[in-house]
Amino acid sequence: MLSAFRPLMTESARLEAYLERRDAESRARALGAVRVPDWTPKGPTKTFKPFTFSELFAGVGGFAYALREIGGVPAFAAEIDPHARLTYVLNHGCGCGLSVSDPHDGLEPSEKGPLIVGDVTDVCESVVPPHDVLTGGFPCQSFSVRGERLGFEDPRGLLYLEICRVLSACRPSAFILENVDGLVTMNEGKTINAVLEALTSCGYGVTYEVLDAADGWTPQRRRRVFFVGFRDDRVEEGALERFAWPKASRVTNAPTVRGVLEREEDAAEPPGDAMRACEVSAYQMDRAAGFFARRESTGARVEDDTARERATEDVAYLAAELDGHARTLCASYRKSSAYNAELVPPSAATRARRPRFYTAREAARLMGFPETFQPDPERAWHELGNSVAVPLVRDVAAAVMTAMRWGEAEKAEKAAARDERYV
Repeated sequence: MLSAFRPLMTESARLEAYLERRDAESRARALGAVRVPDWTPKGPTKTFKPFTFSELFAGVGGFAYALREIGGVPAFAAEIDPHARLTYVLNHGCGCGLSVSDPHDGLEPSEKGPLIVGDVTDVCESVVPPHDVLTGGFPCQSFSVRGERLGFEDPRGLLYLEICRVLSACRPSAFILENVDGLVTMNEGKTINAVLEALTSCGYGVTYEVLDAADGWTPQRRRRVFFVGFRDDRVEEGALERFAWPKASRVTNAPTVRGVLEREEDAAEPPGDAMRACEVSAYQMDRAAGFFARRESTGARVEDDTARERATEDVAYLAAELDGHARTLCASYRKSSAYNAELVPPSAATRARRPRFYTAREAARLMGFPETFQPDPERAWHELGNSVAVPLVRDVAAAVMTAMRWGEAEKAEKAAARDERYV
């Protein structure tokens, strides 16, 4: 068991530097010195009596943020990436006794947060504490249209079986899983049918749906397939029949990219540092030459034919539609500039010299993370691209709890106790 925590225990120096770099921004945000963005996610429409949940393939804790909003209490998290695991600890705490200020602060269970471990394939089922809801965004590389789509031929494509292992051992009341929508059509539907069959064999009634975070939840187009399952006894109680997927809300004041952008005067760091650090380099600009597509107010695409001739590679830089939705934020975002990266165009407001990538804070906002989220300054794009759209997951989770009549159970118990007094 000790080996599960060793990556965290050897991170003391990095953790200290990590916290020091964030200190100025943290203090500024605590004092309200950082502007609230023009768009922030709507709050939950309903909260429930406390329930516990566990996260497999937890990343930086997107599911944790979503479920905590409606009354969830994190019990367990498994994440193999030590960098993402550290970000999780800084944002959600760590119940294994490893304090943020001193990673060597013992290994006894505590009330500091969920029990956090590394590779879920190395975890014995007995380590996972009891929980009401199991969540997980199981690895998507094997099913993504951006990858080779090897499916089950890629070992990562079989990691959903780890979810089945925990479901069979822990028997939570329900589960919520997420993956790329390419899983639905892969191999003529045989792949998703295999996943559904495995989940059903664990003793759960399962349903799935493809939802897009851009439909009123975040200013980002992010189509994902969600799986929701209820334990058989919950199905018999009618939970699966009552469950209804959250509805898309295409409203007039829908979130847009412009609403999440930072301004130089709002930066906690020296003016514009975060934004200038995200500017496309001169080398990248030379490679891209005239393929950066500027969008005029009419939405027309404008290209520089002279620069096109200087281009050394067929590279396209796409300007973000500031009054529309961002394209899907991927884990390779900052590394894929040579392919098809979406960029914020230069403007007088930011005095930017070149097109730039989204800052870490802007990327977090595109995913619907709260302003209190502390991203890793170096790996934020990779970690967020692997995460989930928080407001959408929150509404799916709320629908799950509503279907189980979780919020009504307490009322029923009080009513039963009242009736007993009059017997």
